[in-house]
Amino acid sequence: MGESDKPSRHIEAAGAAVGAVTGTAIGGPAGGVIGAAVTPYLVDLVGQSWGELRGRKEWNATQVIAQAASYADVSPETLLTMAADDPARGRLLDVSLQAGAALADEEKIAGLARCLANGIQDAARVDQEVLIVRALTDLDPIHVRVLADMHGRSRSQRDIHRFMMGDVSVTEFMNADDLSGAVLAVLERHGLVSVNERVTPDRGGIHSRGPEVKITYPVTEFGKLCLERLGHPVTRRQRFGETT
Repeated sequence: MGESDKPSRHIEAAGAAVGAVTGTAIGGPAGGVIGAAVTPYLVDLVGQSWGELRGRKEWNATQVIAQAASYADVSPETLLTMAADDPARGRLLDVSLQAGAALADEEKIAGLARCLANGIQDAARVDQEVLIVRALTDLDPIHVRVLADMHGRSRSQRDIHRFMMGDVSVTEFMNADDLSGAVLAVLERHGLVSVNERVTPDRGGIHSRGPEVKITYPVTEFGKLCLERLGHPVTRRQRFGETT
């Protein structure tokens, strides 16, 4: 039996196990119905989907290699040989291919390819590029759009929420499921944005509410590097002799 048959065998075995376990645990007709739902047709259908998914993953990984070789101005064979001969470059190749295989976003695949090309051209940049790859892996398109919008601007969480959801009233902002908090959590975790608190002293008067604290989220230099790898124009401090 060929390699392409393996996912179906695994799925069939898992399906049978699930049917048996749920049938035993639930018992009676309900357990039997769940077990019976795993039909040969469903196994074949899931196996076909699994094969298509694997094909897309392989294609994405191939694109990372091809584009990285083009950026580095070497052949794909040379790139792979350089990665095989150097453990550090090999590590960058590994994380880049794993990230690429999990993606279907052309912008991020190009970003991974730029990271890989940088490490192939200069081994001293491998550690930096690995960190960028790991950050890019965790970013969905909404994270990238928000990060790009935040670049060069002083954005509060309300500004970010308005950018994501459109103009909303204060009441709607407070009561809505605030997706901006979830996006910011990912950006902060990878060090792409920082937290800046600014306190405005109380000026007194009959409408005084005390000192006002405004929190904004500036994009860090590392965040700008990530945007740069994704092809977004950025303004950042560059070290002498550094290229993108």
